[in-house]
Amino acid sequence: MTGTKSINNWIHLVITCLIVLLPLADFAQTIEQLKKKVATEKKPVELIKLHSDIGTEYYRKGDFVSSHEHFLESLKIAEKIGDEHNCAVSYNNLSIVYLNTEKYEKAEFYAKKSLNLSKKLNDKEHLANAYNTLGNIHYMKMEDSLSLHFYKKAIHYRKIMNDSLGLFIQYKNLGALYFEMGDTLKGIDYMEGSLSYLKSVDDNLEWFSAYLTVAEAHVYQGNLEKGKDYIDSCKMLLPRISAHQMIDDYYYVLHQYYQKKNNHEQALVSYKLYEKYKDSVENLEKHQQISELGVKYETEKKEQRISLQNKLLKEEEHSKNLILIISGILLFLLLTTFFMYRYIQKNRMVRLEKEHTEAILTEIINTEEKERNRIAKDLHDGIVQDITSLKFMLNAIQAEAPTKLHPSLSQLNEEIDKISSEVRELSYQMMPITLKELGLLKALEEMMNRNLNHNKIDFEFNALGFSDERLPEKIEVTVYRICQELINNTLKHSSATSVSLLVQLHQNMLQLTFEDDGVGFDVENVKKGIGLDSLTSRIAWIKGSLEFDSSEITKGTTAFIRIPL
Repeated sequence: MTGTKSINNWIHLVITCLIVLLPLADFAQTIEQLKKKVATEKKPVELIKLHSDIGTEYYRKGDFVSSHEHFLESLKIAEKIGDEHNCAVSYNNLSIVYLNTEKYEKAEFYAKKSLNLSKKLNDKEHLANAYNTLGNIHYMKMEDSLSLHFYKKAIHYRKIMNDSLGLFIQYKNLGALYFEMGDTLKGIDYMEGSLSYLKSVDDNLEWFSAYLTVAEAHVYQGNLEKGKDYIDSCKMLLPRISAHQMIDDYYYVLHQYYQKKNNHEQALVSYKLYEKYKDSVENLEKHQQISELGVKYETEKKEQRISLQNKLLKEEEHSKNLILIISGILLFLLLTTFFMYRYIQKNRMVRLEKEHTEAILTEIINTEEKERNRIAKDLHDGIVQDITSLKFMLNAIQAEAPTKLHPSLSQLNEEIDKISSEVRELSYQMMPITLKELGLLKALEEMMNRNLNHNKIDFEFNALGFSDERLPEKIEVTVYRICQELINNTLKHSSATSVSLLVQLHQNMLQLTFEDDGVGFDVENVKKGIGLDSLTSRIAWIKGSLEFDSSEITKGTTAFIRIPL
């Protein structure tokens, strides 16, 4: 489960399930029959569905270029008639195609367009589909905390709709994610749990992929008997399916099983069968490539003949125009050189301006932190000590003549205690001792305790991937200030009752997911305040990125922060 083969297998199963959620064609119809309908159909809504069905058929055949072409045509018609529902569907379909071709930026772009439009329409089905697609994208990008967030969002909407097949997909995806995150027991629980949602589905390929998923998980975990039970269930379905890639994966899992059983003879037999089916898929792909090359070759030959005829016809004219062409080339080179020079100069100015801005930002933040430290030290060593001395003096006077003192002295004593507590809290907010002495994780936990418990807000704090070694001071202080600002914004604006913070260190990337269940806000039109400006400035200073998932329609706000180390 941890190697390249495992990851590819998981994603293959995930995407196979996703296609069930796309608009399905009647499989008795061929692509050619669907195209004939397109040629005679006049109604835009029907054309949208026909192109979507053709795109789905091509997708199932693995022809992603043709699939993309028809999904895009479906989108164009939907946009032209203002059909926002089908626009959301088409955006998600395009995202899935880009995901399969490993173009993750475009996949994320279209998935978010689908998500935003589905939020606007309050379309729970397509909200679930878009969240699932985003979960798959971040899974492939190995951004586990984001993937986990989006999968859980998808599950929330699937449960509202009582969508059994959708819940099967989500639980299987979530199981795969936990497995890759290292929580194998929870991963297997989710994978086996997904089977309970598949009972109403009469699709041999889905059952086969589900059994194979759980089988591989058990074999990897070392539960060989359970793994063999699920492998045998797959074996019973083998005569009823024809997807070579799935059969290829079946023999690979069987090979793993026999390897762990130390049955090297059967392991070798299984591996040879795996290679056989794997080669058949590769040969099919090569055959398609060869056919494409043959068409390209014939096209190029035809173009060469046309080019030769044109050359003969224009030979006389060519000599007359030679001087003009050379002059044009020289002018072109001159203009190109000029614009290249301007471009280089402009880039140099932009770079210098960026470096200057970064230097100013660094100086401001460093000065701010130094001033915080100085004020915190002055408060602790100066005012706090003076108040403590005054407290001792009052206690001494009260002890010497308790009956002669004015009654308001006790009230004055209480006020001094209150001022002392407030000054100490202010000193802590300026620069907590815990951050310096015990590090970031302890400081974050203490801050959430102090701020959220005091305001009667439930909270959850989790950290993954950290060792005993501390992060650089610059990173620790900046991350602490970022979380401090997020919590302050929640307290001031959100009316939240619960907050969660997940901090994950994975492959030199620090990921923070901060979530509350408050009222939310319009991310596109929110007016930036001092707090949000400070937040974005600090994240920019350490070359990080900030992204919000929130709206006034759906409840809650989630902030995703990524910081390269």
